[in-house]
Amino acid sequence: METVKYLQAGVNAIPGLKVLSDPEMSVFAIASDTLDVYAVADELSTRGWHLDRQHRPATLHVTVNFVHTEVAEEFLRDL
Repeated sequence: METVKYLQAGVNAIPGLKVLSDPEMSVFAIASDTLDVYAVADELSTRGWHLDRQHRPATLHVTVNFVHTEVAEEFLRDL
């Protein structure tokens, strides 16, 4: 859960991106009022990250588990 909170804070610190809602578990959604999150996901895919796309509203679905503790910083840099 420390990694989840770290990733959520990192997403919220990126201009134009935000974590939708205030989830209590290791699943959360990335949204934006100004950016095309699907275009963000496309770019992330070129960097090796594959996020599920959701709609109504348009979001990127993130599920965090223990293995992500080793790559959290790298993911935020790429994001």
